[in-house]
Amino acid sequence: MSTLSRNRKVSESAFELIYLETVSHFKEKGQNEKITDLGYIVGHKFIERFTRGKTRLSSTLDALKFLCKDVWQTLFGKTVDKLQTNHKGVFVLHDNNFKWISRIMNSTSSSSETIVEEMKAYLLFPAGLIKGALKNLGIESTVRADYAEGLSTFNIQI
Repeated sequence: MSTLSRNRKVSESAFELIYLETVSHFKEKGQNEKITDLGYIVGHKFIERFTRGKTRLSSTLDALKFLCKDVWQTLFGKTVDKLQTNHKGVFVLHDNNFKWISRIMNSTSSSSETIVEEMKAYLLFPAGLIKGALKNLGIESTVRADYAEGLSTFNIQI
């Protein structure tokens, strides 16, 4: 394994630990909106750096495709599994194995209802991240995350 690859794995592991502990901390205090707010800030700043020197996207659909392909690939090592739209301002991103919660799923033995609620809390940060990224791309949105049977979905209302 190369040094770069090893360093990347260490960085990802460190981030995942910080992410899990941060969500757990705010969840215990009943401050779920702070999780979303943190994601918003990170998403907004990430897009600022990621798009530096690139041309602005011309349409909402182009921005969503950019998010689903380029941004998702950079952050999660894969593209979104499916992007749906009703062509009336509603988009749904599907991720069949969302990286940031896959370890939680493998380590939990709770009931299915408890797991769903737990996973929804861990999806608040990426929902905020999506909203912040879209805002920086000039798109106002509302983002809601859902989880069911291993599938993470992000519903985006433009």
